[in-house]
Amino acid sequence: MARYLPFVLILLAFSAIFGAIWDIWSHVMGFVETFWTPSHAVIYFSIASTGLLVMFVVIQQSIKIGSFSPKRIPNVRGYALSGTGSLVQLLAGVSDEMYHNLVGFDITMWSPPHVAVVFGSVLALLGVYEMLAGETKRLYRWLGTLLSLALAIITMQLALIEYSITESFSITGRWQPYAGYLSILLSPVLVYCFLLGSKRLQIPAGTLVAGTAFLLQMVIYLWWNTTPAGYRFPLVLVISGLLFDIVYTASKRLVWRDYGAAIGAVLGMVITQEIQNPLVIRWDSVSYAVLASVALCLLFTNFAIRKTSLKGYHAAGIALIWMMIPAFAQAHGEDEAANLAPDLHPLVVLGEFLIIFFVGYAIANLLANINLEKPSELELKG
Repeated sequence: MARYLPFVLILLAFSAIFGAIWDIWSHVMGFVETFWTPSHAVIYFSIASTGLLVMFVVIQQSIKIGSFSPKRIPNVRGYALSGTGSLVQLLAGVSDEMYHNLVGFDITMWSPPHVAVVFGSVLALLGVYEMLAGETKRLYRWLGTLLSLALAIITMQLALIEYSITESFSITGRWQPYAGYLSILLSPVLVYCFLLGSKRLQIPAGTLVAGTAFLLQMVIYLWWNTTPAGYRFPLVLVISGLLFDIVYTASKRLVWRDYGAAIGAVLGMVITQEIQNPLVIRWDSVSYAVLASVALCLLFTNFAIRKTSLKGYHAAGIALIWMMIPAFAQAHGEDEAANLAPDLHPLVVLGEFLIIFFVGYAIANLLANINLEKPSELELKG
C-alpha cells in the first residue's frame, strides 16, 4: 500500500480540484449556496480519504516495526505533511459552515475557510512529493514528482480563480486595484515547486513541472469551458518554467544559481501576466508585484535549499505586517448586500498562506520525529 499511496493521493487531489471547479461553477450559475452540496461532498470525501489513507499506512508501518515510532518509518516526512494538510482542510471545512452562519455567504473564493482548504491541499501535495524521496523506480519517481508538484501549482491557482473568470463576475470593477497581487500570491508555490523538481530529478525542471501543470490545466479547462467562464494566463506557467531553466542552466557553477533561477521565473510570471492582463496596466502595481514577488521567491528559495528548521522565519512575519498596515480593509464587494461576507484583502490571503505553510511544516517535523520505541537492554546498560 505504501508504494502506491502517492499515486492514490494524486488521484484524490484531482478529484478535489474537480469538486472545487464544480462548486465555483455553481456560484457562477447562481445556484442557491449551502454547505451541503454535491460538489462539497466530492471535495471533502477526497480530503477525508487522503487523511484516512495516510493514517492507515502509518499505523500499518508502525505495526511492522513494533511501536508507534514514525521517526523509523521511511519517508515519514511525506506522510506527516500530507496528514497535516488534510487536517487543515477538514478544520477549514468545519469552520466554513460556521463562517457562513456568523458572517454571511461569501460571494468569492476569498474567505478564510475557502483559502485554508486550498492551502491545506498544497501542503498535502508537497507531502506526496516527499513520500517519493526513496522511490527507486525511475518512472514512478519522475511521474509522481511531476504530477504532485504540478497539481500543487494548479491547486494554488484555485485561490486566484476569481481573477481568471471572464464572465458573470465584474472583473474590471472588482480587481482593478488588486491585479498586481496575482503574481505575488502565486510566486512562492511556483518557485518552490520548480526548485523541488530540479532537486529531485537532478536537471532543470522548471519547464517539465510547468508543462505538466499546463497540460493538466488544459484538461480542466476543456471541462470548465462548458460553463460561462474560462481560464486566463495559460502562458504564465510555461514562460516562467523556461526562464527558470535558462538561468538554472547558464549559472550551473555559480553559488547563486537557485536564487537567480527563481528570480527569472518570477519576472517571467509578472511580465506574461501583465501582457495578458484584461485590466489596464498600472506600472506602480507592476513595480510592487516585481519587488514583493522577488522577496517572496528569495524566502522560499532559501527554505527549499535548507529546509532544516524554521529558525529566522519570524522575519517574514515582520515584513508581512509592514506590508499589511494599509490593507486591513476588505478587498472589494463593499456595495454588496449586508448578508454577504466581504472578501479578504490579497495580503491577508498571503498572510494566511504563509502561516499555514510554515506552521504546517513545523507540525509535520514534530510528527515525523515521534519515537516511542522502548530502549533495548543494551541501550539502558550503556
